[in-house]
Amino acid sequence: MLRIIFFDKDLTLLNHWNTELNGLHNICFENINSCEIVGRTDIDAVVLRSIFLLERYGGKPIYGKSQIFNTQSDDKMPDFVITTPTYLANNSPLEGEWDSSEWLAIFTAVDEFNMTAEKKICNVGIEISFLYGFRKHIPYQEVDEFRKYYIEYYKIS
Repeated sequence: MLRIIFFDKDLTLLNHWNTELNGLHNICFENINSCEIVGRTDIDAVVLRSIFLLERYGGKPIYGKSQIFNTQSDDKMPDFVITTPTYLANNSPLEGEWDSSEWLAIFTAVDEFNMTAEKKICNVGIEISFLYGFRKHIPYQEVDEFRKYYIEYYKIS
């Protein structure tokens, strides 16, 4: 099962997610910022918004899908980056709004990637506030959506 490392420099936000996800296996929390993941060997991939990755890593938007790119030429990143899904403007959540189907797209992309990849993605880093960086409020409610879809996807009882 995938191990997810949520990290953030906002300790209040991180503690909220930690409390809400208490008891879920393979979920970890670290009070660090994104610069501190550089060179870490325990993080195989990091999730970032697709708008920041497609051009950089040569991808093209695929509606509703997360994509995984090898970062072998970028020594500042883990081995892989996972994009959030791309949406058409008229079907998109509001700019910066997190749509719960994004979690399912991310989980599915990793599983599909791991079926054929020589090097598997086992540990994924997610900076909480970066995913919601376009919002004007702090993302406390989205933890419920993550919990729901994590439990559903991985069939945890």
